[in-house]
Amino acid sequence: MSGAVSCFKKALAAVPASVDPSVAIVALQGIVLAYRSLGQEDFVMEVEAEVTALIDPTRKEGPVTEACRERLQLFLDQENLEHQISKLLSEAAEEICLDQVDGGITLLELAMDIAMQAGSVKLEGVVCGRLGEAYEIDGRDMAKALDYQRVALQIFSELGNKDSQSVTLLRIGCLLRGAGELKQALTAFNRSLKLQRELLGSDRVHISKTPRGVVELLAKTLNNIGEVYRTQGKLQPALARLTEALEMKLRILGAEHLDVAATQDNLGLVYREMGNLPTALKYLRASMKAREKALGPYHREVARSKLNLAAVVHQLTDSEGAYKLWEESVQIFKANGDKSLEMAKAYNNMAAVKEEKGDRKTALALHKQAMEIKLAVAPGSLTVADSLYNLAILYEQNGQILEALDAAKRSLDITVACVGSSHPNAKDTKALVQDLKQAAARPLNPKIGLLGLRR
Repeated sequence: MSGAVSCFKKALAAVPASVDPSVAIVALQGIVLAYRSLGQEDFVMEVEAEVTALIDPTRKEGPVTEACRERLQLFLDQENLEHQISKLLSEAAEEICLDQVDGGITLLELAMDIAMQAGSVKLEGVVCGRLGEAYEIDGRDMAKALDYQRVALQIFSELGNKDSQSVTLLRIGCLLRGAGELKQALTAFNRSLKLQRELLGSDRVHISKTPRGVVELLAKTLNNIGEVYRTQGKLQPALARLTEALEMKLRILGAEHLDVAATQDNLGLVYREMGNLPTALKYLRASMKAREKALGPYHREVARSKLNLAAVVHQLTDSEGAYKLWEESVQIFKANGDKSLEMAKAYNNMAAVKEEKGDRKTALALHKQAMEIKLAVAPGSLTVADSLYNLAILYEQNGQILEALDAAKRSLDITVACVGSSHPNAKDTKALVQDLKQAAARPLNPKIGLLGLRR
């Protein structure tokens, strides 16, 4: 940027204001911008004084045309507006960091008004992106967050700004993935990846020669693509993307960084689904240890790590070790005041272990705790139907046929409403209801042979 200052000064020396005021105006504009970028505000003030003098009609160093004066005044006005926008963006970021998201959104909306007044399309794109981020953090109107990011993408595309396009596409992909639109999310992530590769000029990344921010963005994009592939059941491409992302993150962030832990967790889940349990165990343990060290033992992310690790430990036939991990995750959720579906899942899994050991009383109590959470968090959902189905089986095994029948009927109603009567779960639950009705009609209510519990 200091080189830019030199160039503009040479232009000013070659064609002084007394010869051609228009050239002087352009040169001084460039010097102001360059000094401001360098943070040299004292020099900025000096040059701005010269700029002001150029449009002063009492100046004796030669005439300045009205057109030049108007052009320079427009420049000064726009500089002021851009300065206001920059200040508002900083203030909005501070508000959002302090959890004052509504205040941050108000400041960003004001910044948008000023950007439109200034006629700066680029700044409109920047502010649109920030508004999208703010609404995403707020969480109450994710559709609006997506709309703002799409407008920002359109602006950056028209400007040909590939860097900003790639970042915005990544954000759009994350929003779509959160909304369950996996196919559209994958398209956005892949478009972002393609643009990033084009900017690098190669499919291969030389990490030591590439700016850290560029590598971080690339690794984040690869991680998101891997997660979508895993959710879709496409395990091989998921493994390839996540492995590449982990390699980059380890090089630039180190083994104990939380972003590394997140990718290790995802890789552990992929290896588990592929049936490679020892490798899954290795990655999930590494992820949990990194999270415990960075966040402390009672953080939600540590609880989630324990949930994932417990599932693998249980598959490796260590039911006691799995039960302990699920129990620890529940305690962490409780310590944070959480009642989530993840916590309900832990209760369900603990109940299954107790059922395996013949402790039906404890299993029944754990399933009831899971169902209470599900009814509070996701009433009328398929996960509630599954809990009711499990309760029906346990009630029957305890000889409580009427309670079992009531739970099975409720499960069937919810299942049909969610997935229709032809779904396998609906057919299983309907068969259970019929068996329970027959059992209830028999005088001694003998136990019937039922299917296993649903996890």
